[in-house]
Amino acid sequence: MALWYKTTQYKHSRRDDLAKSMSNRVILYTREDCHLCHQAMDLFKASGDDEWELVERDIDGDIRLLAMYGTRIPVLRREDTGAELAWPMTAGRVQRFCGRTHDGA
Repeated sequence: MALWYKTTQYKHSRRDDLAKSMSNRVILYTREDCHLCHQAMDLFKASGDDEWELVERDIDGDIRLLAMYGTRIPVLRREDTGAELAWPMTAGRVQRFCGRTHDGA
């Protein structure tokens, strides 16, 4: 959540916060009752630091997302690059996907 403020020494806009937050956001495309999606979320949370924000997006109810991801979920998508990582996922693959350098499988 961005705050709008302005000082004489530093100008900061909501757009700056939005751009920064988007650069550190990963979308998890999911569906209700998807056990693999829960596993993907657990892998993401266990694989790194707090640098990345994970946003769940349920594809049911969006015809475009259903067409794109219906048979591929779970899928992680970086908002900064548009890169996607589909199942099967490991902690190591998730770390590399996010540009983390931790060791992992």
